[in-house]
Amino acid sequence: MNGQAVSAGPLKLSTGANLVLVTVEATEDGATARPVVEVGGRRFGIESGRQLGVSSREPPRLKRGERVELRRTFVVGEPGPAFFPRLPSVYLPRGARNLLQPYLRVPGGIAFERPVLCLDLPAAATYVAADEAVGVAVGRPDRHAEGGRAVTWLPLDGLWGSGFELSLCWADANGRTITYQPAIRDGGTCDWRHRAARVKPPAGAVWVTPLIIKWQDRGITGTFWVDNVQLTDLRTGAKLLDCGTFDEPAWGERFAGTAGQGAGGSRCVKIVCTAESAQRQQAQWVRATEPGRTPVKAGEEYQLELDVKCDNVAEPGGVSW
Repeated sequence: MNGQAVSAGPLKLSTGANLVLVTVEATEDGATARPVVEVGGRRFGIESGRQLGVSSREPPRLKRGERVELRRTFVVGEPGPAFFPRLPSVYLPRGARNLLQPYLRVPGGIAFERPVLCLDLPAAATYVAADEAVGVAVGRPDRHAEGGRAVTWLPLDGLWGSGFELSLCWADANGRTITYQPAIRDGGTCDWRHRAARVKPPAGAVWVTPLIIKWQDRGITGTFWVDNVQLTDLRTGAKLLDCGTFDEPAWGERFAGTAGQGAGGSRCVKIVCTAESAQRQQAQWVRATEPGRTPVKAGEEYQLELDVKCDNVAEPGGVSW
């Protein structure tokens, strides 16, 4: 565990990331391996790198003498009281539907492959649906009931970490801001990768302006590059942004950009977050002219896309979803 040899038996997990790695060698053809770790009374399977997913109900069958490494990362949060509600027990009326807002903290420097959210609820409570926020897509649930409890495993696609954010500023017909919606977040270290999220304007919104931002008062450090921001009307297929590559002549001299560092060697937005600027806001509107608002229709669905690259972008205790 965490690079140190441990004997079989109870494992003591520390705050932060705990990587459990098990090497198994088959003693006969057709053997399967399914090591289990028990944490806080819950049992977790350790899956192989070629079978990462929701469960290990179909473990790989091995040939005699074949060896395989199985791994799982357990992230333990800082001890402390519940964020909300600050109660040891919560009672819900029969038939009620309730929204659960989990705050998942991704430690910096960890590459998560297909993370899975475990909902451990009384058997009388049933998972219904997920509101896919900030670019996190929720896969098919896998529910298991036992001993009066029901555990639902939800595979998450898009739990990338935090530090960089593309936020959408929605405005009414008079140009007054209705809300800022976090649409895509990213962090850690990665080469250029394409990110996308589907969004809907809130009630009353007729304008939108994308904002590339590193928020203040969060201690965010690192460097990120953003390129090829686009918003597409999914009903008509129309591309709505005319300035998202940052190479457009309309930018003129009011935005220098960073030449030659964009995806494919083009111009892009580059934001360097130093220790000195960690508590300050750094941002760039995706608009080449003033007021630079893009018309939208409330209730319609749009696809937001961009390319992003990160170098050691870290937010202490960063909230990812």
